[in-house]
Amino acid sequence: MDIIFLQNKTTLDKNSEEISNDYIVHPAFSNEVEQGGWNEEITGFWVSKFEAAKNENGLVFLPNAFSYKT
Repeated sequence: MDIIFLQNKTTLDKNSEEISNDYIVHPAFSNEVEQGGWNEEITGFWVSKFEAAKNENGLVFLPNAFSYKT
């Protein structure tokens, strides 16, 4: 499986070259809601390795921290 990271909401790769028709954008990033997408195109999403905790600066994502509970 080859993965190509695109520039924002374009079909350009990191070298500003158009990707070939052999590649598709995963539905998780598309605006095709019926296929699992969002209500608008997104450029990516962030996932943390650790659960959210809270300190005086707000939410933090650190190892060995107490999980944030509302």
